[in-house]
Amino acid sequence: MLKVKTSPNHGNIQTFVPLFQGPHMEKTTCKFTPNFERTVEMFFEAVHMMINSTEKLECIEHQLFQTVEELDVTHISTIKVDEYIIGVAKERIKTVVMNNSHGPNR
Repeated sequence: MLKVKTSPNHGNIQTFVPLFQGPHMEKTTCKFTPNFERTVEMFFEAVHMMINSTEKLECIEHQLFQTVEELDVTHISTIKVDEYIIGVAKERIKTVVMNNSHGPNR
């Protein structure tokens, strides 16, 4: 047992906190939810949401000037989910998550 003294605002109240060490921690397991594969998927979903949210940004000229309505380009060109650079970024995310899973997976 660990004896913990509270702050001066609470008077002389003392509490006892059990320390779970040694034999109490043998043969225990810890399960992470979501698992690491799902964590990677959640990061990928976040990337897709960020990309999709920028897909339909109108050019500012269309809001400021009426005479440019005849232009073919009405939206700012943005990156697409299936572009090479997005695949590279997703692989880097997956590598980082999986490289940091070895400690918790013990």
